[in-house]
Amino acid sequence: MWFVGILVLLALPGREVFALTQVKSSVTCANTVQSFWDYFSDPSWSNRGNVGANDGSYATVALDDGDRSQFLQCSSFGFSLPAGATINGITVTIERKAGTASRLVDSSLKIVKGGSRTGTEKANTTTYYPTADTVASYGSATDLWGTTWAVGDINASNFGIALRVTKPGTADGAITASVDYIEITVDYTAAGACTNPNTSAITQVGSAGPTTVSSGTVSSLAFNQPAGTATGDLLLAQVTTKRTGSTTCRTVPTPAGWTPIRSDSRNVNNAGTTNDACINQYLYWKKATAATGSVTFNFSGAAYAHGSIMAYRGASATNPIFTSKGQCNTSSASIT
Repeated sequence: MWFVGILVLLALPGREVFALTQVKSSVTCANTVQSFWDYFSDPSWSNRGNVGANDGSYATVALDDGDRSQFLQCSSFGFSLPAGATINGITVTIERKAGTASRLVDSSLKIVKGGSRTGTEKANTTTYYPTADTVASYGSATDLWGTTWAVGDINASNFGIALRVTKPGTADGAITASVDYIEITVDYTAAGACTNPNTSAITQVGSAGPTTVSSGTVSSLAFNQPAGTATGDLLLAQVTTKRTGSTTCRTVPTPAGWTPIRSDSRNVNNAGTTNDACINQYLYWKKATAATGSVTFNFSGAAYAHGSIMAYRGASATNPIFTSKGQCNTSSASIT
């Protein structure tokens, strides 16, 4: 049969806004040092622009016995967090390798805020770089790296990360460290999110219908509210119409007091024959204003029809619909 399916997710009170994530890769990397003399003693990174993509192209530095590199300081990640957001945590992902196993480790890994390295030292000084590309992760969705953050700090072009690598041993001579890409994930909560969410469950109270009319001659469907409905309950109504002999669907105007969620439709053109058809489905919601009541959904003309109403308790009083999704299936042309 033709089927226009719709998925609706309801929102709990106090849960209209959820934790969100942005993930960005670096655009710009530079060699930086801790002191002026490090420019002369610490090897610098080459091909720094290669860390912007996970593509097998590397920024590299050759480290001899006891060497530590200059900082590979990467910024211009291009974050665009919304105003008023709360920063929950920062995760840094680095894919790197060494020319020889068991020779190279992190020397330093610091977050960059306002163009300066700051916060908690995150270097893993005990795990050697492998010889194959391997991803290392630092921080977490709840780790602020030992400092405080505003949206402007994250969105700034000088926000980033600085990596320093060292060869602590004396075996095998100069070893090359290679970094393929650096990625930062910022977990945040948008402004207006509740810090003390309601944990009550959404429950279905009852339903009215479904009602199916297969004669193709009706121009409306009427329903009473589901038994057990109370004032403030959420009512969801679904109405489907099918018109034959035309590829123009029947419309279903929104009844007074109801709010449309979405509509989805599908038509089949059979060269202007009686096999032409158009099917559509509408979804609406309202908050019940009384324990009993009825509603009529009028069509723009005669059609086959199907519909029902469901009642739910515990959804948000102001924004009960979190999201919706629709999909059409054209395997046949009937409403059942």
